[in-house]
Amino acid sequence: MDKFNPKDIEALLDKYFDAETSLEEEKMLKAYFRSGEVEPHMESYRPLFAFFDAEKQMQATPTKSFTVEKPHRQIRKWISLAASFLIVFSIYSIARHYQEKEKARRAYEDTMYAFSLISRNLNAGKAEIAKLQVFEQTKDKIFKQEKE
Repeated sequence: MDKFNPKDIEALLDKYFDAETSLEEEKMLKAYFRSGEVEPHMESYRPLFAFFDAEKQMQATPTKSFTVEKPHRQIRKWISLAASFLIVFSIYSIARHYQEKEKARRAYEDTMYAFSLISRNLNAGKAEIAKLQVFEQTKDKIFKQEKE
């Protein structure tokens, strides 16, 4: 017991559980709990430090070799592809809608132009018909006088 002072060990345990110990102090605690000179009131900490030693001795051996594919890259790739498709489709839809609207406007303008031509021609024809009516009335007067 002259190698380890129990009061020092208790102070080191307090520091250890507050995560304030240095590596040297942790080695000292491990050595104390490995020794057979553990105070009875600190005996409950022995399994904790024995567990750390046992875990340190274990070595992991892989049973299978496998490769880990990072799924977030695949997901990001598909999301990027979907976003690109959505952008292209939106631009196409907007352009198509604009073209249809433009076609309708041109068709309306062409129709209005055709109606104005028809109207002008009808009005010109109406004036000629009026002249023909005057001619017809005059002709009827002349032929009525001759018949009499």
